[in-house]
Amino acid sequence: MPKHLSGTLGWVGLAITLLLAACAGGKPTEVELSFTERELQAALNKADMSKRLLDGLVVVAVEGQPQVKLGQPPERIGLTAQLSIKVVGLPAMPASVKGSSGLRYDETLKAFFLDAPQLDAVTAPLLPKALEGATRAAITRQLAVSFSQTPVYSLKADGSLKEQAARQTLKSIRIDPDRIVARFGLI
Repeated sequence: MPKHLSGTLGWVGLAITLLLAACAGGKPTEVELSFTERELQAALNKADMSKRLLDGLVVVAVEGQPQVKLGQPPERIGLTAQLSIKVVGLPAMPASVKGSSGLRYDETLKAFFLDAPQLDAVTAPLLPKALEGATRAAITRQLAVSFSQTPVYSLKADGSLKEQAARQTLKSIRIDPDRIVARFGLI
């Protein structure tokens, strides 16, 4: 079947299903879409996190990909990452961070992004104590910049019927220990 027809027939089938569901229950129809920690990590692994951020005398770069853990802390996404910190006049030094992030949905892009990172711990044994505050601020900004530019899950217009239906208005997002659940309103 030609691709343009299969897409059209998919939308027609979806519209009929939604209409029948609305008529049967008389309530606004919602679609629940969920994705797992593994799916989130796979999407993050594909992201380009190599951007460097210059913050005064401190340059922060993410080395590799941050690792995620859903629901740790509750209703957030736990993060661990390896960084390289370069302070003017000193050699680059390794650092590790532990923190968490929220999740936001961009209605225009139909995509989910990590959002509002918070640092719980920064381990950088070679970092001078006087630069710890500036470095924490630079790391938080680096993660926020990287996260804001790279979606971790995008709804595809040609995806499953459930994904097509979910390309409507987001009602809620819930982060559980084993998955992220998003509810979308259809009517």
